[in-house]
Amino acid sequence: MIMEIEFNSDSSGTQWLSGLVFDNSQFAHLEILPPAGRIVRIEDCQFLSCSTSLGTCVIGRGVILNNVVFSDLNCGDAIRLSSEATLKRVVVKGSRPKALIVQPEFEDHFKMTESTDTEYQLDITEFIGVVTIIGIRGKMVRKDSARHVTVHANWKDEVDWKGLGIGPFSYWKIFIKKLAVFNAEEGVFSLPDSSDKHYSETMRERELIEKSGLHFD
Repeated sequence: MIMEIEFNSDSSGTQWLSGLVFDNSQFAHLEILPPAGRIVRIEDCQFLSCSTSLGTCVIGRGVILNNVVFSDLNCGDAIRLSSEATLKRVVVKGSRPKALIVQPEFEDHFKMTESTDTEYQLDITEFIGVVTIIGIRGKMVRKDSARHVTVHANWKDEVDWKGLGIGPFSYWKIFIKKLAVFNAEEGVFSLPDSSDKHYSETMRERELIEKSGLHFD
């Protein structure tokens, strides 16, 4: 049976959901896109092995996720979160969907903010899919260092790419270009899988970058 999330509302018009566990639930979609100036708050909730019949999960600016777990969410190709949403202790884990994409909603006028009132914003240590996180500080993302890496936009000028023999189609150059699209200072990306044909070259280039004096966290 297809469920619809029923939010509570307060006198200010803020919608909220708290303390619920959705286990093997099916939704038409999980698109939470508040109108400008409105707030939707989801706290202490878990979405476990849930699915969406339309195959979409999009969470936009104006949403506050606090202590929320998405585990094996079957929602099409990706979970899409706005990096302009408020994320506090959000866990994404499991083998579904194939990707997690966190980025600003628009390419212009994005400014990264500092989140100081939570120990972490995202935990992706147990997520198997491909990760693209743009506009959130790497230190605020719990990650698997064997599979995920923080990349900084200023590496574009700090690394002698040509001197190191790293070309424009390198994974590292592509990561930096993705940051530049949104004017983001840093982000977190998945390294290619060890079975990928680009894996050896990407790791060789990583060693070159480290030897040039940069540090990966």
